[in-house]
Amino acid sequence: MRRITENWCVDLDSTYESWVEDGSLAFAKAGRTIWIDCWGDGDEPSKGEIIALVKSEASPDKDDLFETDEDDVYKYAYRLVEFEDGARRFAVYAFAVVEGSYLQVAIYFDDPKDKPWSEAFARSLEFAPIDPSEFSEEE
Repeated sequence: MRRITENWCVDLDSTYESWVEDGSLAFAKAGRTIWIDCWGDGDEPSKGEIIALVKSEASPDKDDLFETDEDDVYKYAYRLVEFEDGARRFAVYAFAVVEGSYLQVAIYFDDPKDKPWSEAFARSLEFAPIDPSEFSEEE
């Protein structure tokens, strides 16, 4: 697992190039690109508000992949086939929501055979806060 914030981890190996652009974390390698945004300050927005927002803003053309709510983490993902400049692009949009924080993830891939990989990545979003007691001021 790769830690991307003090609260969130993803299952992504080190072969991906990474950078930050306009506040979004991006990962890419040939044929695959992932954009991640982390929202919330720990108190707001509420989990219920975000779930309602995510579902209301989902494309009507979506193909739902999964929806789960386990261990206080709500996860939702859907797939779209998009067209950009006349070219077909495959996308999975995923969300992981806890009280006061959530990840918004866009996964793009060129090869339709990468759909299982994209779904596995979306399912890998993990809420794993760092325990401050594990660190001392002297380190």
